[in-house]
Amino acid sequence: MARITVTQLKHASLDKNWRDAWILNPSLPVPIVRAPKNSVRVNSSLFHRLVDQFSNWLTAEPNLRTTARLSRYEDVWDAFWNNFAKKELLELLQRQGPESADRLTKALKNWSQELVTKRAATAPFKNWRSLILTSEYQFDDVAVSTAHGTVHVAGRPDCVVLETGGPVVVDYKLSRGANLKTDLLQAAIYAVLLQRTHPGLSVSARLEYYEPELYAIAQGQDQVKNLFDELVAPTLAEVAAHLATTSPQLKSQVRSSEQTPPTPDLGPAIVDAYRAYGVTVQVLDRLEAPQLIRYRLQMGEGVKFSQIEQHSTNLKIALSLPSEPMISAGPGFVFFDVAKPEPDTVVWSAVMDLPGLRQHPSATAFPVGINVDNQPIIADLSDPNMAHALVAGTSGSGKSEFLRTTVAALAARNSPAHLKFSLIDPKRLTFGVIQNSRYLAGPVIFSLEKALVCLTDAAEEMDRRYEVLLQEGFTKLSDRFATGKKDIPFRVIVLDEFADLVHAGKQGKKKFELLVARISAKGRAAGVHLIVTTQRPDRETVSGLLKANLPLRICFRVTNAINSSIVLDQAGAEKLLGRGDFLCDRGKGLERGQAALIPPDQFEKAFAPGR
Repeated sequence: MARITVTQLKHASLDKNWRDAWILNPSLPVPIVRAPKNSVRVNSSLFHRLVDQFSNWLTAEPNLRTTARLSRYEDVWDAFWNNFAKKELLELLQRQGPESADRLTKALKNWSQELVTKRAATAPFKNWRSLILTSEYQFDDVAVSTAHGTVHVAGRPDCVVLETGGPVVVDYKLSRGANLKTDLLQAAIYAVLLQRTHPGLSVSARLEYYEPELYAIAQGQDQVKNLFDELVAPTLAEVAAHLATTSPQLKSQVRSSEQTPPTPDLGPAIVDAYRAYGVTVQVLDRLEAPQLIRYRLQMGEGVKFSQIEQHSTNLKIALSLPSEPMISAGPGFVFFDVAKPEPDTVVWSAVMDLPGLRQHPSATAFPVGINVDNQPIIADLSDPNMAHALVAGTSGSGKSEFLRTTVAALAARNSPAHLKFSLIDPKRLTFGVIQNSRYLAGPVIFSLEKALVCLTDAAEEMDRRYEVLLQEGFTKLSDRFATGKKDIPFRVIVLDEFADLVHAGKQGKKKFELLVARISAKGRAAGVHLIVTTQRPDRETVSGLLKANLPLRICFRVTNAINSSIVLDQAGAEKLLGRGDFLCDRGKGLERGQAALIPPDQFEKAFAPGR
């Protein structure tokens, strides 16, 4: 499987000699452009680092209410200077002299002024997350298909801002190159990747030169696409022809050993490493999952689980692992999970074709993913332990992709007459492509105010359904379905990121929590189900009331052990690998699995107008 970063892809697209050398040696570093001698140093790396730190500070959850008050240039620059820039610029003054320090200071001031200008044009502005969306667009693994195979692209843009026409990828530069096309290429790559991962969005690109005065050049969606098709697409096809194969698909419940090169068996090395710390273990077996290798360890006599767990960092070093192994207790043994060097892609269409899902009797069953035993993890909204779901995960963890595969799976298993979705997508990132589908109970909702209206209407509809069930002698909608009466469809409400509702104020939070409690208490029998997600599973966002009413828990990678405990009642999700690696609780204890990937064209097809 070929992998390339956006920076590498840019250079490969511009320099054939470097591209040919990189194909033979993917560890080859990208070339560094040296500034002319005797010129004033622009300190581009320091500019980018300071701007990134300040942007993260503006949009960090604990700071949102405070930073939202920074509306004037003077206030923004004062916060930037005191919290981030002062120390660095004074040190720069000592190292390089006044010219370099003055130039960078002016560039940062002009960037701050431009930030205030963008804020003034943002309506409505609730906090800096209304404008700065960079954290939403960290491309850990974007699969780009070519005629010769698939290339996986990773990277992080300088900035993504939300403007009136849609998201804009911004690339910061402190000096102009000889070729505008060359300067624009990196931003264009990110814009196309963003559009491909979120079909339906209109994504443009902009160069912002700080020389130190601001000079901006904007490129619309068509211009960006033309540049990508001219320079980048042929490069990706060439890279794929040399290095890539198409993403492996799950052909059966048991994964084929021919799908990927065999991964070395670390079993003997694990035993030896623990022995070096005076801990005796025995490897019982080894399982190869899409994203990891799981070793089942039996503890030696007198060995405690804490002794196994406490050496995770030591084992990472001793075994030369890229990340710490996840160590957890199993029934009579210990799970020792190690990331695969080349994780497999679990393809949605292949999962949907597995017998366990095809033969499942419930119309509201859907695949959460593939477990470590390479079996499908199936959730069923008709089950009391899974009737409503809480999904959490930070940016890049695979949470939004999971939502897309879930609604696509439910649509594939039901006709539009038997299933309706209410999709709430405040950031327009997950479901913006769906328009005019017969599966929708109404238009995709983008505002928080309309989200509360939707939940209120759903609660009222639920009560009306109960009256029908009572009159006809049914205890739940699925029983009514079984008799052939399908004029009342299942309704699934999907809310992507509810934290904004919770933090909108005390009244909004109370109303939201009460509506969730009301729907979850009676919704299963009435065929009304909730799937709510957040990338901020802190105690203020995920209250006890909310958690108690959402029994199905699915947690992708989160920031820390506290976030994991809030969702799953135990730590562990902070050690997940990202890109769809998850822990879930279906009422049977924690299970680890890999979520599927649905290509944008298949997702669009599932909800094409008329379906």
